[in-house]
Amino acid sequence: MSVHNFRGMYARIATFWYAPPPVADINYMAQIQGHRFVLEPRVEPGTPPEEVEKTRLNYASNANYADYKIADKDGNIDGRQGVRLGMPGVNVLDVFLKEYETWAQTHVDQIQIVTKRKGRRKLFGNKTGYSTYKPTVNTREWGDDLRERMQRALGREVKDDELLRRAFAACEMQSASQRSGAAVVTSLDEMNIPAETRLLLQEGMALTGASDLLAYLIAAGEREARNLRNQARRHDTERYARMPTSKLAGVKVPEAGNERYRRAVHTLMQWNEEHRPLERWYITTLSIQKLVGGRKEAINAYLDAHQDEIRTHHDELEIKPSYNRKAEPINVMIAIPEDPIAFPWGRIEVEE
Repeated sequence: MSVHNFRGMYARIATFWYAPPPVADINYMAQIQGHRFVLEPRVEPGTPPEEVEKTRLNYASNANYADYKIADKDGNIDGRQGVRLGMPGVNVLDVFLKEYETWAQTHVDQIQIVTKRKGRRKLFGNKTGYSTYKPTVNTREWGDDLRERMQRALGREVKDDELLRRAFAACEMQSASQRSGAAVVTSLDEMNIPAETRLLLQEGMALTGASDLLAYLIAAGEREARNLRNQARRHDTERYARMPTSKLAGVKVPEAGNERYRRAVHTLMQWNEEHRPLERWYITTLSIQKLVGGRKEAINAYLDAHQDEIRTHHDELEIKPSYNRKAEPINVMIAIPEDPIAFPWGRIEVEE
């Protein structure tokens, strides 16, 4: 795995998804990769077109454009281009837009179209990623009433896109139930549940202001799912806090990484408090990485989340970034304790 290989894969996947059908794959890959020699080969004025094309293909070969192809599970090559054109938020690159529009005039059956009152309009070149729904005033008021009930049930703002998605989801559920012959439950009275449970749900709907059963159940399910996810994360955090430092390095989940970074930051702060100024270390992404490993992006995220605490530590001890210019590496001077009880939160877990 290398940057070179990933660039080749990226170009081929981008062509499959987004390249307009009339654009040669070589041209598209050269454009998105910035390979000007392929787009405009350096040849002498008056060079025959076939020689220009030969030079261009030579450049493309050296750029490894043919290293990867898209295939199905049986190994059959799929030579399609632009399979995602026409999807919401997907636009044709400006440099190819005119060529695509010209081609589209004679290939209406190959692109996504929508029906209008006076004919058809092709969906390309959308600059905003948003549609232009224009409901009547009465429909809009009906939607606003539904939005208010959803917002009370969810305890947060519901924008147009989410409102429509929830309405569409409810419609899809109803249609699927009708196709399968299953009964569609739209109210508590239609549910075969104990009277006590029905009263409890009615009380919950009244307290949240939800008059729509589906909206209430979705909101309740969303809250429950968030609580379960948070409980699982807290459990994982506590479990990793009890693990030896060397064991954490082999666990490839964010919670284990955060525990390593927490131990490194705590160890560095203790070191700085117990040593003379010139022996102190400024806490940076690189210093944490050298002590416990990890991806820079993940370490940056952790340091950003604790930046106030770290800034206060640096200010109180007057530690500057220049302090890290030492002859001896940080991982030689400082070692992260292996035993979890060496850390305050580790002791608490053991005593409990």
